[in-house]
Amino acid sequence: LSAGPGQKTVYGKIKNDFEVESPVLVQTIDPLSLGGANIEISTFSTWTNTRDISLLIAENGALQMKIANSPDSSTVPWMPFAAQTDHRLSDGQGWKIVYAWFRHDFFAVGPFTTDSLGLDTEAAVLSFTWTSTAGDTVRAGEEITFNLYAADDFFGAESGGTALVTVEGMFADQPLVNTDTTTGFYTATILVTDEMQAVHDAPVTASFVDRAGNTVPPITAQDSITYWMDA
Repeated sequence: LSAGPGQKTVYGKIKNDFEVESPVLVQTIDPLSLGGANIEISTFSTWTNTRDISLLIAENGALQMKIANSPDSSTVPWMPFAAQTDHRLSDGQGWKIVYAWFRHDFFAVGPFTTDSLGLDTEAAVLSFTWTSTAGDTVRAGEEITFNLYAADDFFGAESGGTALVTVEGMFADQPLVNTDTTTGFYTATILVTDEMQAVHDAPVTASFVDRAGNTVPPITAQDSITYWMDA
């Protein structure tokens, strides 16, 4: 068929063995409309810590597509349709919208479709401390409370992260809970038990990974812990 958009018309004639030709035969072909287009950012999360993402694209009868970081696709070239493609988000932290356009061989272009997520590339901890019901030397039956404050990120409170605390030789990777999701405050109170190993001046460290997957280097509390086991 001829190139370009719109309805196509095919003309033809046939003739028999006696060289008798038929009238001109005409057949028109209307372009099929594109099916419902859909793209999905394959992190399956609201957040990412990298600009390089993968897109999953539903089959919709298209032969070509455009992917862009803005609703203006005038400078974006068409490329062959693919059910999966890599894409780089625009620079800078914040909410990112990915736009996609599709067309078939009649060059009919369907309405664009979008997906979005938050690009967050930084995480930080403001403070990590602990207190106990018995100062820096504890015994079985006493409690230790650990508090971690994560710095706000581009989107506000650094909630939804993973914070863990370790007292060397006593216990490891105990989770701190983000009790108030409007803040970046994580806390846990741990009961000292006889099953725990006695330690002297044990370092207390915390790890933190935010909701986008950014990891903060281990943080060591200013004060160490001594667990004195009664004979």
